[in-house]
Amino acid sequence: MKVAILSHGHPALSAGGAERAAYALFEHLRSRDEIEKCVFFARASIKDIGHKAQFGAYHGCRDEILVATPSVDHLKFISADYNQLTYVIDGILYYCEPDVIHLHHILQWSIETINYIKRKGARVILTLHEFLAICGRDGQMLRANGQLCGKAYPADCATCIPHVSAGQFFLREKVIKSYLSLVDHFIAPSHFLAQRYADWGIPAAKISVIENPLSPLTLKSANAILETRDKKPRFDGGGDRIRIGYFGQINAYKGVDILLKAVASLSQTAKDKLFVGIHGANIELQPDHVQSMHKDLLAKAPSCVAVMGSYDNSRVLEIMDQYDWIIIPSIWWENSPVVIQEAQAIGKPLICGDIGGMAEKGRLSAGTLFFGPGNIGQLANILNRLERPSGAVKPTSAQASTRCVEEIMSHYGIHPHK
Repeated sequence: MKVAILSHGHPALSAGGAERAAYALFEHLRSRDEIEKCVFFARASIKDIGHKAQFGAYHGCRDEILVATPSVDHLKFISADYNQLTYVIDGILYYCEPDVIHLHHILQWSIETINYIKRKGARVILTLHEFLAICGRDGQMLRANGQLCGKAYPADCATCIPHVSAGQFFLREKVIKSYLSLVDHFIAPSHFLAQRYADWGIPAAKISVIENPLSPLTLKSANAILETRDKKPRFDGGGDRIRIGYFGQINAYKGVDILLKAVASLSQTAKDKLFVGIHGANIELQPDHVQSMHKDLLAKAPSCVAVMGSYDNSRVLEIMDQYDWIIIPSIWWENSPVVIQEAQAIGKPLICGDIGGMAEKGRLSAGTLFFGPGNIGQLANILNRLERPSGAVKPTSAQASTRCVEEIMSHYGIHPHK
């Protein structure tokens, strides 16, 4: 069987969780005997491709292809140039001749991609990563006033995005659902996400809850860390303090501001016992007001906070292992944060918001500490009472990722154990 994976970015160029999840699946599939050919197609800019053609092999890898797709309306997910889109998809079909195309996002590819692929006879699998089809505000289901949104209604959506009418939102939903009805099967990495889409109107029978597998390199790294953990010294930056690590993008939804405000509110005695490392990137891609707020908070941050900058994904577990606790302070529902999976792979305890995919995944680890999303006071209380973990958290096994890959393959029509 031949498989094409379509991602809205290459993790080496855009290190978001969805890109990394798509690439991890690709790495697993290309090593499987049941897969004759697997090609990873990642949307990229002409600048990243390095020449004016719309296709380019990433670092010369013939199974990792960068693709310059035409721009997409990010509200309706309709391509700005349908003819150019079909040219791109025809190129993918010619190069890979896939039996299955596994989309890991409609973002950057457009919803019309589904229809065109189906017309060409390939099976379409779509992994859902957030609520993009449901919510017009970046798929976060977070209202303009910062409140969590439980269900999308056209009239309510129009209050969040005033320049779009309720009627337009009604039509948006109908159009997107008509295209999604062509998808053969959906993969949802959390029960929470699956239920939201089922409530919205996607037939529950067409949605399977399957976690995104961790990459083979991450699994190998986790195994090495668990075997040598007691032989490694603590890193110097935190001394004997209780160390809390944040890993992820820095934007308006990830709650880094909530963490910084909670730490700033602590007494000096409480601050003196903590070391908070911020490992994050892409703040320069955020709106000016988000960048300004982040800069102001960092300027006022106590000395126990250290900005560590971006990190190499291949070393994330090694860096993460230097911390006592991993924190996920997101203010939106989340789906299945890769950071939680990575922390669980090496048995690191979590501090996270008690909603959505965070809560679902966090409860798989013993000792997780929860606080209300955006609740600075509750998080401050946790930090004020925080102790170094007294017992080991059982790490997830590499076999869990293998099972996930095989479950996904079953929806391609491959049944490894039969």
